[in-house]
Order: sequence, then C-alpha cells, then structure tokens
Amino acid sequence: MDSFDDEEGKTVWPAGHRAAFCLVAIVLGPTATNSAADELFAAEPYGATGLGALLDLLDDLDLSATIAPDAAALHAYAPLLRRCHASGHELAVAGERDAADGIERTIQTLHHIAGGSPIGIVNRVMAGADTPAFGWAHWQLASATTDRPTLTDRSPGEVALVTLPGNPFWVDATWLSPARPSPPSALLESWTLSMDAVRATGGLMTVVVHPHLIARLGIRSTLTRFLDESIGSGDVWIAPAAEIATWWRENRRQD
Repeated sequence: MDSFDDEEGKTVWPAGHRAAFCLVAIVLGPTATNSAADELFAAEPYGATGLGALLDLLDDLDLSATIAPDAAALHAYAPLLRRCHASGHELAVAGERDAADGIERTIQTLHHIAGGSPIGIVNRVMAGADTPAFGWAHWQLASATTDRPTLTDRSPGEVALVTLPGNPFWVDATWLSPARPSPPSALLESWTLSMDAVRATGGLMTVVVHPHLIARLGIRSTLTRFLDESIGSGDVWIAPAAEIATWWRENRRQD
C-alpha cells in the first residue's frame, strides 16, 4: 500500500481531499480544423471568443487550469495566452503530429509568452510514450493502462515522468462533435457520474475541453454547472496538471 493511500487503498490527496480534478483546455488556432468538415464548428470563427469566455468563467470560479495551445494558437492568441499566464493558469504544449521540431518551436514561443518554459505536454503524438523528444517534460497527459497516474523513471539526475491518464469520455469533443452530436445533458450526466466514481475511489479526473466548442453559449452553462458541482462537493482537489504531477511524484518517492 502506498504511503499516501488510506487503509482501503484509496489515494489521500492534499488536505484530505477524496479526489483530484484537472481541467485541460486545448486551444486550436485559426489554421487548425476539426476532423468534421462543418465550418460552423471550426476553430477559426470562435477561437478567441471561446478562450476569452473560458478564462472569464475560470476567473469567476477562482479556478486554475492547464491551457495547451497548438502552434497556430500561439501566434493568433498571444495576448489571451499572456492573460492565461497572468491569471495563474499553467501553459503546456499541445503535442503536434510533426513531433520534435514543431514542439521545440512551441516551447520557445511559450517561453517568450510566459517567461519560463512549459513542463508538460498533452501527448497526441505517441500516446503514452516517453520519447527523447519529450525529455524536457515533467508530465504528460496521454492514453494509459490505468486510472491512476504512473511514474516512469529516467536517467539519474533527470526528473521522473508522470503520466496522467487520459479518458476519451472526458473529452468534450467526444460529445460535441457535429459528426456525432449529443445533447449537452448527456455530457453533463457522463461527467457527473464519472466524478461520483472518482470521489468514491480516490481517483483523478482530467477533463479536456476545446474553448471553441465548450465555451459557446448554452454549452458553456453545462461546463459551469459541472464545475460548480465539483467545487460544491468540498472534497475534490482542483489544480493544474503540473501541481498534480508534482504532488504525485514527491509522494510516490516517499514509498
């Protein structure tokens, strides 16, 4: 049993919280497109408006999230990304499928925006893999074989990689894709039931949203209600991915 587990094997999160929650926003820039061809749901027309609305919501709720822009968003939405940093949100890398060279440029641009390099990646390149291209990363959100974070040791002197497990049903596009439309109530019910299960098992729930989808009028209220309920439970630790990964690494090292 881990030193930070209770006698039932459930993780005891900081301050005795029963569960942990992380909100990750993947921001797509003007040249990015969805897999669906419907331009009503493309990123370009609503990207800046959606990100601004999401930041307003997080400000109102006093929550910190992880914001992962793609290469196009870095240039198109730089002022909004500076606002993200100034508001205390973590800036991370949205993994590109052209891998190392594109990621390196993203890291450099984020350093210019935030004054420091990112330490995490939403890994859309090689799900779950710790490749040399990601040697700078302290954490990744990726496909995983477990519902709990995992720790991968590296060479001596290097920071161990924490993999936060991704779940396709905790991604807004799974429910809001115009190719497979679902009512917002279906998304809310699924995420609410998931949070109940996570609280019962001492788990981690990482929700991935796209501002050009989730922050639209009407849909935004679904996210607002879910976040209100999570906050209202009083027993969920809500933090950016970097904080959760750091806590997991430090406590795991005590075993």
